Formats: sequence, structure tokens, C-alpha cells
Amino acid sequence: MSVVDEVLKQQTYGDWHVLEFVEYRKRTLYFSCQCKCGIVSRVSGSNLRSGHSLRCSTCAATMRRTFNENEKLCGRCKEWLSLDEFLYDPRRPSKRCAYCRTCDTIRRHHITKDEYLQMLRRQNQQCAISGCKNFPSHVDHDHSCCSGKRSCGKCVRGVLCARHNTAMGGFSDDPVELRNAAWYIEEYRNHHGKEGSV
Repeated sequence: MSVVDEVLKQQTYGDWHVLEFVEYRKRTLYFSCQCKCGIVSRVSGSNLRSGHSLRCSTCAATMRRTFNENEKLCGRCKEWLSLDEFLYDPRRPSKRCAYCRTCDTIRRHHITKDEYLQMLRRQNQQCAISGCKNFPSHVDHDHSCCSGKRSCGKCVRGVLCARHNTAMGGFSDDPVELRNAAWYIEEYRNHHGKEGSV
């Protein structure tokens, strides 16, 4: 069986459907092929058989694209997610960071996605501070172990909402300062006879 007959017999290569043999030029066989999107193009037999050409250039570009007007492909978990799941980055064509918020968080704290999701489940999808119903979005860690915004993963304590995470940082994770602040507020309320807000 000739190469022409072999290619015509198989007919389908990736998204290409072979329609007919076109010509033999410069030691290369060319076939007329139709992509599943409907575009008809001339493709070499060697590219069809080797798998170097599986679809038209338009479809190939679409498959390589990592974002559209509503979603983006996370470069870490490889999931298509809403654009809201990515932080803003004006330097990129998508105007969004390469990693989703979750992957960016676990990458900085050396924990797995499963560990992160387990923490959220234990906290009932709420801030780790008792009584707070806000959604937790910031991984909290012991800064006496790892200073800065990154951690080794072993000193992760839980997930806090943005407000309480900022507050904890403002008190330098010092329980004495936090108790003193609570005492200060309570003393003011007791002195002025108020149980409401300061």
C-alpha cells in the first residue's frame, strides 16, 4: 500500500479529516484536509502521520489560549476558573496573575491544596477567629517561626479573614498586647457605662 493510499484510508488525524490527495511537490505529499471547525487546508502527509499537525492554526491558537473574557486557566492547578479568582496584574495580557488566589496562597505557605481545603472545612468556611462569619482568605502563620509573608508550612495556624489577619499583624502576634487591647476597650465601656461600640 502506498503512502497516499495509507493516508486516505485512515482519513482522520486529530481534528483533520482527509478529503483528497492534492499533489507531490519537493519530495512531499500534500493532502486537502478539513478541520472539525470547517476550515479546509492543505497539509503534508508527513505532518499528518507524525502528529505534528492535528488541527488548523485557528483551533490550535484557541487551545493554547489560557484565558477568555470570563475565565482563566490557572498555571498551577490547571483549572479554568472565573477571573475573580485571580489577582489583578496589569503586566499580563489577561490583566490577571498566573496563579489563582488559592494556588498563590498555598505556594507561599508550602501547603497542599488538600491541606488548605481541609482547614477551611474545619473552620466551616469561616474565619478562624471565634464568632467571625467573614470568609477566610488569608493563611495565618506563626511569625516567630517564619517572618514575612511566606512560611515553611509547619507553622500555619489557620485561615483568617482580611480584617483579622491585618489586626493580628498589627499586634505582632503578641497575645499580651491583644489582651491589653481587649482590657483597654472593656475598661472604657465599663467606665462610660456602654456595652455597644467604642
